[in-house]
Amino acid sequence: MKLEPVRLDELVRDNFADAQILAEPQGIQVELAACEEITVCGDRHRLRQLLLNLADNAVKYNQSQGQVTMGLRRAGGTAEFTIANTGPAFRRIFYREFSTVFSRRPGA
Repeated sequence: MKLEPVRLDELVRDNFADAQILAEPQGIQVELAACEEITVCGDRHRLRQLLLNLADNAVKYNQSQGQVTMGLRRAGGTAEFTIANTGPAFRRIFYREFSTVFSRRPGA
């Protein structure tokens, strides 16, 4: 694992674009509610992999013509990524507004 400063907002924007491609065949709309500029210390590849997995699940466990909403914001000294969908299976099995705490680089 390679820890380095990572612009999490850039990864979230890339993930948003990937999610739109994944969702298009089912007519699912993907919305990026907010995306604040946030730099974290982490492994860029692993963070991208995590975000893509969450987006893939939000699409896979959704309903046709549904919606996926994601966002990134500061919450105190942490970064909070949220993702939700309108699918009953996702809501029943996985639904929790997903938030992960990442350590922020001092001065970032």
